[in-house]
Amino acid sequence: SLHDALPIFVGLDALGPKGVALARAAQTAARAAGVPICFDGNYRGQLWSAWDSDPATILRELVSDATILIGNHRDISLLLGRTFSGDGGDRRREAAEAAFAAFPNLRLIASTARHIVTSDHHRIAARVDSPDSAHQTDELDVTGIVDRIGTGDAFAAGVLHQWLEGGDCRAMAESGLALTALKHSLPGDMALVSRAMLEGFSPGGGDVRR
Repeated sequence: SLHDALPIFVGLDALGPKGVALARAAQTAARAAGVPICFDGNYRGQLWSAWDSDPATILRELVSDATILIGNHRDISLLLGRTFSGDGGDRRREAAEAAFAAFPNLRLIASTARHIVTSDHHRIAARVDSPDSAHQTDELDVTGIVDRIGTGDAFAAGVLHQWLEGGDCRAMAESGLALTALKHSLPGDMALVSRAMLEGFSPGGGDVRR
């Protein structure tokens, strides 16, 4: 099954046509090998506008091959050229259902919502949607932030960890939130966190500090 294969993670920073070509090549190879694809568009409008690009068309092409999408309702709005009504979870679910309908290969959509209180105090929630279910965590206070770089990749890794373990939407959302929160306390761009550290993390244990 898909859950038995380690997915390839494709992130696109829109640095130019060579980056797009590399992402396409990676996904083509993954498709040929039967490897599931986790795609993170990491949309940055200023980067896309720096070269002659068509982000919506390129991203739609890449997402069409993905099994897992790291993205929120704003990313889906760009992909589908439409807006979504409602607030909070209702809007995110509407967007997720539209994405599942438009991209039949998608099996999972994962995202975070970040509320910046101060430079070293953020509130973060995580959400995971499948075609049949969804789970959104409560906000978690993350304080004493050391380094925000790499926290998005850490979230994706936490989600994929539970996906490979056969976890449900709740387990994946909580694992992603835990790993991204822990990464805020670590310098550098890698979340060097052991399985024991991840499994020992408790959102109810208070603020995350180094």
